[in-house]
Amino acid sequence: MDRRFLLAVLFLLFSGFCCAQNLGGIAEDFTLELDIPSGNISEGFEVNMYLVLGGDMDLFERMVYDSVNSGGLSMQSRVRFTEGNETIIRDVRINRIVLQDNETSLGELSSGTAMIVLFGGRTHNKITEEVYASGFIENESTKYMGQLIIGKGKLDNDSGLIAFSHKSTEKLEREAVKYSPLKDYMADEYVPVAATSIGMVLMGLVTIAKTVAEFLALDMGRKKKVFGHVGPKIFGVSLRELGAIVGAASVLGFAVTWTYIGPKIEFFQYIFLNSALCLFAALSHELSHRLMGRLFGIKIEYRFWYMGSFITIVTAFLGNSFGIQGFLLEKVDGEISKWKYAATKLAAPVISTIITVVFALLYHINPSIIFQMIYATASIWAMAEILPVRGLDGYDIRSWNRIVWFIFFIIISVVYFTVNFF
Repeated sequence: MDRRFLLAVLFLLFSGFCCAQNLGGIAEDFTLELDIPSGNISEGFEVNMYLVLGGDMDLFERMVYDSVNSGGLSMQSRVRFTEGNETIIRDVRINRIVLQDNETSLGELSSGTAMIVLFGGRTHNKITEEVYASGFIENESTKYMGQLIIGKGKLDNDSGLIAFSHKSTEKLEREAVKYSPLKDYMADEYVPVAATSIGMVLMGLVTIAKTVAEFLALDMGRKKKVFGHVGPKIFGVSLRELGAIVGAASVLGFAVTWTYIGPKIEFFQYIFLNSALCLFAALSHELSHRLMGRLFGIKIEYRFWYMGSFITIVTAFLGNSFGIQGFLLEKVDGEISKWKYAATKLAAPVISTIITVVFALLYHINPSIIFQMIYATASIWAMAEILPVRGLDGYDIRSWNRIVWFIFFIIISVVYFTVNFF
């Protein structure tokens, strides 16, 4: 595998790890008040702390739980006891009990004085929905630009209560995770990230598969192709090239639909919509290539990539679609500066990233499934194209200037992981 590509994948995984560690700051706000009459205190007294996980938590909520569970709970070993008008702070033993929301009920959790910590919003955790509906949450605060909501309160028996939830929006969840073989090896919330990483690795492995006729590396495949489509054209564009673009959009449309809908009847309702949105993203991506190419005298053609499409579908079945469904052939008449060639390659990932940011902001202001699908598909093209794999834009940009490539790689990586997983 290309060493540069491997380093890029490791960097992305390291970035995700750093994001997870940054959530450790939640522990600083993790405080619960628990009032217990001193007459109920005996030798070896301990307090139960119930950690209730929602069955439909998203990745952000799962990372909050992992962060709190790994560091925050060790801070909560002091409980306030009351004796008349006197308040005593005493160290006690915390007995942590982890439960799923379908394994308990609010009535059972209220049977004795305890600390109750809920992970997952009202639509992700049925206990969270019940405590909000019953008015037990007395105040809320937010962290991370309003994305994390921390609700605090008490039950009728004075049990301390805190609920962590991701900002609620109209959003399609990844149904493919429920059918992914990866869920047997990790928490469901981490499956999409793992599927994306596998897609990146597979794209890198393709570059060394030189002996398999259909699975040649992109760069080799480009060398075997002759520039110039034959056959009828429309406005100077070959029908075969248009077919390649439509085919690539259809593959990604299928993959994205499977990722978010899964094997439901609604799959057929969304696949046409998503394919059309993917076609919009594909046309804007390739149009940026062509405009820059025309400016610098570079002729460009789009070709369908069977192996890349296969990887895209495989990752969709693993839990999150990722891959490239086509590649470019270029023809340069005469000499051309390397920076012009690199600028032509850089244009598409940058435009796709701009589209991602714009529609992610629109989604944040006015949540819409259409906005979600547009930024999801545009971000896939931007992230996949910037990877330093032979045949992709990232490889050519890096060959020209490593610093420029690294800067845009960081920017696009942050945008991709932020809009898709947080």
